[in-house]
Amino acid sequence: MKPPIPLLLALLALGLGACNAGDILTGPGPQPGDPAASPQDPDGVPSPNTPETCGNGLDDNGNGDVDENCACKPGESQECFPGQAHQKNQGICRSGVQTCAGTGEFMMWGACENAVGPQPEVCGDGVDQDCDGKDPQCPGKGTCETFTFGQHSRPVDIIWGIDQSGSMAGEIAMVRQNMNAFAAHISGQKIDYRVVVVAKRSGHSRAVCIPQPLAGPSCSDGPRFMQVDQYVDSNDVLEQFMGHMTTINGFLRKGSLRHFVVVTDDESDVLAQTFDAFLQSRPDFKDYVFHSVVGLVDQGCVADQGQQYIALSNQTKGLKFHICNANWQQLFDQLGQNVATANMLYKLTKTPRPGTVKVTINGQPAQPGVDFNYDTAVNQVVLLKQPASGAKIQVCYEV
Repeated sequence: MKPPIPLLLALLALGLGACNAGDILTGPGPQPGDPAASPQDPDGVPSPNTPETCGNGLDDNGNGDVDENCACKPGESQECFPGQAHQKNQGICRSGVQTCAGTGEFMMWGACENAVGPQPEVCGDGVDQDCDGKDPQCPGKGTCETFTFGQHSRPVDIIWGIDQSGSMAGEIAMVRQNMNAFAAHISGQKIDYRVVVVAKRSGHSRAVCIPQPLAGPSCSDGPRFMQVDQYVDSNDVLEQFMGHMTTINGFLRKGSLRHFVVVTDDESDVLAQTFDAFLQSRPDFKDYVFHSVVGLVDQGCVADQGQQYIALSNQTKGLKFHICNANWQQLFDQLGQNVATANMLYKLTKTPRPGTVKVTINGQPAQPGVDFNYDTAVNQVVLLKQPASGAKIQVCYEV
């Protein structure tokens, strides 16, 4: 039985307790400290059976309305949010404003204007739609890989081709003199490296004999060194690489980053696109790097400008040095530094969806473009700053 209208008006006028018009008509709402009056169902999700708590500006029962059937005074307004307290201003959620509306004595809170409430979550898109403070990975599609700096870097294999024609005697002497310093530099960066030299080892006036400790006794092969004992003429460095690739590849490691270095004062008989197509048809050469110590211009000591070698260096972002005025110590230092950057490359086992790669270094978030880049062409993370030895690099992404 409803209370008579005069009694209802009297009660409203007196403003009894925390009750409002809705409370009088439907019974008292939950009171603080009342264990039987939970603002949510037992599973923690609001439902139409959850009582609306007046005055908190929230959608307690999850029906999309805020403080419905709750009395207010003319001209009042309040902050409102069509969700739960823990969701306010999380993710996409934003509070709005509602004003007191109605006529006569029955003033109720109106619609919550300009608010954004929680929406169904879309996994792995970088947006928190349900406003729980998280963007969950998609089930079964999230991948994290962990690398240790200095241990899980890709091994590096460097293949040298050296022109042994009559004009190259001085350059050959400099290669022989600096090769061990080059190897020591990349070894000091804790890189797992191997070196291959394609050139006649002995029995020739311009033999290329690499001394210990890179090579073995009497310029023999060693654990990290192999020489293809083949005379290389003016124009056939690329041809010799291709002709001996089976032997060369037998010494290289699976998954290694391959660097080619050519030293010549002449041009190649093999076109750059022919050599590139030859390598691309073979496994583990997709992201090779080509360095040129050649005639960058056709003058001075140069027999012919090395245009095909230059094209390969430009294509693979390798280094280029002019053979006539090369500072050989500096040249080898720069080559060593370039090769050492392989210690900061981490090839992923799966291909991430664009924009989903996240990197942490020793648990601290790394900033894209500042601390790392993701190279889509070769599917690897490139660190831009060298971390401490033994640092843990974690790469998480969605596929």
